[in-house]
Parts: sequence; C-alpha cells; structure tokens
Amino acid sequence: MNRYSMAYLEVIRSLVQDHPDVRKGWMFGLPAFFVGGKIFACLYENGIGIKLPDAEAARALACPGVRPFQPYGKKPMREWIQIDRDRPNVHLDEIGLLDKSIAYVSTLALEARRAARPVSAHPSANRTEAT
Repeated sequence: MNRYSMAYLEVIRSLVQDHPDVRKGWMFGLPAFFVGGKIFACLYENGIGIKLPDAEAARALACPGVRPFQPYGKKPMREWIQIDRDRPNVHLDEIGLLDKSIAYVSTLALEARRAARPVSAHPSANRTEAT
C-alpha cells in the first residue's frame, strides 16, 4: 500500500520550488523536504506533515483538517502537525505555513551548525580580556 499520494507530492513540490535551499529526500520511506540538511516537511497519506515552532503548531491544531503528525501510528512528533485535505490542490492554501516551516527549520539548521563549530585550539582565541 502506498502511504502517500503522487498528486500531493507534485503540489507540494510546486509550492517549495522557489526556495533554492530546499532539497527533496526521504523519511520513514516517505517523500520529504529538507532545508539546511534538516527536515521540514513529509508527505503521509492524504496530507503533509510540517515542522513549526510549538506555539504556531498549537494554533494550527485548532484548524479543521489539522492533527498531530503521527506517521505509521507512532507517537505524535513534537513541533509537527499534519494537514489533511480531500484534494491535492487544496494544499495550495498551505503556502504560508510551509514558508514558516522553511524559515523555522532554516534557523534551527543554522544554530546547529554554529553549535557544532569547534572551539579554536589556540589559547588566546578563547580568552577574554580583563577590563
């Protein structure tokens, strides 16, 4: 059984095509989209799961057709929602949330890269001057 719709994939691909840093990949054997090496969206059944800041995700959950993202019946993923629609083209309305997701995950990716930078081995590079 196919766990996603090719028609939905084409609509979502069209929504993110203008973002040069977005790459298509896979998560849980499902089509997914990444920015800065981090996932921000994943297709599942008749919808799309997207990652948003907690407050934004909580607001979105109050909307019709939005539920916690739980691929394959797993426990809900933190900061993730799933937007289900009856027809693929209805997802065209989600461009605002997709843009918010891309911006949020881009920030997370940048913060992760900064945190992963090694501290300089030269002692003077890590010293602060006394005033």
